[in-house]
Amino acid sequence: MDLAGITYLTSRYSEEYGTSPKARNRSIFMTMLSLAIGFYAVYLSWTCNSAAGLGTGYKVFWALCAWMFGTIYLLYYVLFRRAECRALKNA
Repeated sequence: MDLAGITYLTSRYSEEYGTSPKARNRSIFMTMLSLAIGFYAVYLSWTCNSAAGLGTGYKVFWALCAWMFGTIYLLYYVLFRRAECRALKNA
């Protein structure tokens, strides 16, 4: 799930259950998880595109896409790009 989806779910959870400590802890956990997924997706995107020799503009664009769609990008990376990026890094 991307950042917008997690934010929506945590805000909906807070509306339904109030601002109890449990709700706040869940919201903090979901935000931290979303940030971690986003940063890891950006890292993978940047390093793979750097190894491929793309220009900075393209790397920034793909990094922003990876940030916004973090979980989807990680699935894409695992299914399609991992082998290609490893081959580029080892070459």
